[in-house]
Amino acid sequence: MFKLPIKIDMGGGEPQVKELGPGVRQAIVQGGSNGRASVVTFVAVETGGGRRFAFFQNTRVTKP
Repeated sequence: MFKLPIKIDMGGGEPQVKELGPGVRQAIVQGGSNGRASVVTFVAVETGGGRRFAFFQNTRVTKP
């Protein structure tokens, strides 16, 4: 569901994809840019018109 046509590449390897229900997927991607590490979470749903993102969150990772 997340392979094409959407590219999810933040330099952190493969996204962790989990099925939350019929036609609903969650992808968690670790990576970052400019030395700022982050974890990005997407939730996509299948609709009659194709895939739609229902949720997006970008969380910065900081050292404790």
